[in-house]
Amino acid sequence: MVAVAAGAACSQSYAEGSKPADDAGAEASAEDAQVDAEVDAFVADNAVPPVPSFTELATGLVDLAGIAATETDVYFTEREPGNVRSVPIGGGAVATLATASGAPGPIAIAGGHLFWANVGGKQLSRRPLVGAAVPLVASTSTTVPHALAAGADRIFVIALGPQGVGEAQQYDFDFVAGPVVGGLSNPFDVAVDGSAAYWTESSTGRIGRGANGSALNDTVATGETGCEAIAANAAGAYWTRPSDGLVRAVSIQSFGVTSLAEKEVSPSSIAADDGDVYWLTGDGTVRRKRVGQELPPATIANGFKSAFAGTRVRALALTSKYVVWLTSDGRILRADK
Repeated sequence: MVAVAAGAACSQSYAEGSKPADDAGAEASAEDAQVDAEVDAFVADNAVPPVPSFTELATGLVDLAGIAATETDVYFTEREPGNVRSVPIGGGAVATLATASGAPGPIAIAGGHLFWANVGGKQLSRRPLVGAAVPLVASTSTTVPHALAAGADRIFVIALGPQGVGEAQQYDFDFVAGPVVGGLSNPFDVAVDGSAAYWTESSTGRIGRGANGSALNDTVATGETGCEAIAANAAGAYWTRPSDGLVRAVSIQSFGVTSLAEKEVSPSSIAADDGDVYWLTGDGTVRRKRVGQELPPATIANGFKSAFAGTRVRALALTSKYVVWLTSDGRILRADK
């Protein structure tokens, strides 16, 4: 009985003696965990963010001027050599679709066809996306086509005449001419969504809107001096003001104009899908802004050359999965959206 009591006493004594040591160890562990958490937070706050990656689809190209894309291929123009070419969006060999086509520039896709404007030849061209074919060619009269956008059943062309006076032209897919909106002041670019077309007039800062099959010439915004590239979706229109570092937007419902981004470095080419707006900057970044959210713009890719010598270059296009763009040193690049 004594032995049992002694054993019980010893057991009780050990338990009481060990408790303070356990508490001290727990406190030390908690302090160490807190220090580790603070170190991790400091490292995260001060770490250099990784450079967003991109995939190179083609190199060694010359005088790139326009780009368009499907889910399988990227199409682009080389103005000075007079080439219209393509490369698989997953990577592969570059193919030449047309040559000596009068300084091809802006390019668009619709109705199973590829359309482009021959800036030097004052012409529009069309060829099927699939199969070899002699391009169908139409004249833009005395005006020079500088921007091109395709809708569901027609294309809109921004063309310049003497002294910077331009017009918005319409053609069906067989190049039968439709209504023309004339008297535009230095029109720069055009975008189409649904039945509406939008264009920028750089010298007066006016954003205009037209409609399929109509000579409608609505004003949706003014005071946007230096406005250049434009994009559109069902919610509104979006344009750049490179000299002011602005990316701007107008709502279709309210016609209220807001800034999507400020202090950008010469924002230029711009494109939009259902929920996001993407643009290219002069210091070599692709940026994205989610419409309707307060989050700042995100950088999709950077570290390439985009200081184009020609101002009328449409250098950015979208697919459901990718952003693709031209560089001023002759490359075609691709990044995930």
